[in-house]
Amino acid sequence: MSDVLIVEDNANQRLLYRMELEEEGHLVTEAVDGREALDRITPKAPDVIITDLVMPGVDGRELLNRIMAMNPIPHVIIYSAYEGFRDDYTTWAADAYLVKSSDLQPLMRQVHRLTSVSAESPPHTGRAAGDASSDSLNASLTRTSTCTRPRARMSGWIPSRRQSPAVQTKCA
Repeated sequence: MSDVLIVEDNANQRLLYRMELEEEGHLVTEAVDGREALDRITPKAPDVIITDLVMPGVDGRELLNRIMAMNPIPHVIIYSAYEGFRDDYTTWAADAYLVKSSDLQPLMRQVHRLTSVSAESPPHTGRAAGDASSDSLNASLTRTSTCTRPRARMSGWIPSRRQSPAVQTKCA
């Protein structure tokens, strides 16, 4: 059984996700926006966070950015109606990016996959605050003649931050 935080501004969708996840045996917490999600994460981070991107106040991309500064970093699934954000580098740090559908099975499979990974391996600790051993994501993506992209991103699929090392490449 794992803890799942649902960050969704639509009450009906939150209820639907909660019912499906609880039926699968997960403990579910809800947040209406990113600000409320950050309040819920602070005492104890959940195993998996499912977040929408377009929300009032703190949106999903800002929430993801703040989550990446946490230690340990919980798994994040972006579940959005907008496929266009998939190419936005600010979403690449998520473990999965799914487009909303009436079929919740892809979402349930991702939650199961990520909770299985969490049970088998130690938590990802990320980079400690103030660690100068690597550039921040924004700085690494804005170099002069080259930019940093995840290696697997070049082949057309969205990798997890735990799976793909960055590689320098020429940007168009």
